Amino acid sequence: MKKQFAVAVATLATVCAFGQGVTFNNNAATVINESLGVPAAGGSRFVVELFYGALGTAPGLMVEATTPAGGTDPAFIGAISPGRFSAGARDMTTAGQVLAFGATATFQVRAWDGTFGQTYAAFWANPLTATQGALYGASLPFDLAIQASSLSTAPSITTAAGYQSFVMTPVPEPSVIALGVLGALALLFRRRK
Repeated sequence: MKKQFAVAVATLATVCAFGQGVTFNNNAATVINESLGVPAAGGSRFVVELFYGALGTAPGLMVEATTPAGGTDPAFIGAISPGRFSAGARDMTTAGQVLAFGATATFQVRAWDGTFGQTYAAFWANPLTATQGALYGASLPFDLAIQASSLSTAPSITTAAGYQSFVMTPVPEPSVIALGVLGALALLFRRRK
């Protein structure tokens, strides 16, 4: 009896450990494009990941969704065909942002040139990102109810209203930004005269 109870508790704990999640993939209607409007090429160049937060969370405050094993496993664009990806399950159990089963969360898909960093933070920390025209992009934030229970099927992000294609664009070079600021200042001074 004690053995059966212990097995039942262990089974329940294992099932509950499979977190609250979604299926992270896209379809032909939600292709990720390069800056020229063509679907992003396959291989391991372009990385894509899913970020989330409680309903209404601003993109800058979102955290990266984890794999069911608890780690981060970057997905690569082009695994199925150009501009497409299929990364499997992602859980909403990152420390500080654990969401309950069935909760509605706000999500954002982010893609970047993996030659400048395999994580989003590493991409932005790389000093070459701005000087070499690295491509990056992000979807508009969208809302989706996550898996209702540990026994239910995780919904795909492709079912979310508001999830749509996006274009990766080059990171602006610092000199371009400086010229833009100088131009704006020149316009302000000219208006004052």
